Amino acid sequence: GAGVGATCLLDGLDAASTLLTFEQDEPVLGIARAHIGEDRRVTFVHDDAARVLRRRDLGTFDLIFADAVAGKYELVEETLALLAPGGI
Repeated sequence: GAGVGATCLLDGLDAASTLLTFEQDEPVLGIARAHIGEDRRVTFVHDDAARVLRRRDLGTFDLIFADAVAGKYELVEETLALLAPGGI
């Protein structure tokens, strides 16, 4: 939400990697944008986690850090279906 997890993830990514992060609370998302918004590797999405996880156009991910109810406690199968082979 406020970018704490995203900041940690970005710190471990190389220059060719990308990060997709989403938050449903616009003011909280604004905090993240203010602190890490200049990093070209990150894309911010203002949306509900459950709605994002149900989308079919996301592709696959090498790593999913689920720090929201959706993906962590709910919609687990939908979340795992987004992992690329060998993903974590």
